Amino acid sequence: VNFFRLNRTLYDYMYVFVGWLGGKVFANFRKWRKFHTIKFVLDINVNFCV
Repeated sequence: VNFFRLNRTLYDYMYVFVGWLGGKVFANFRKWRKFHTIKFVLDINVNFCV
């Protein structure tokens, strides 16, 4: 029973850690995608203007 409780605590910590890590990665990905979308649009504008 004690081992099971320890295991559950470990899983809880892992879940929190993965959630935190996933949140960071997702936020970075969104920022990266936003930046690249803006860059892409600017590139298209430059190409069509020139």
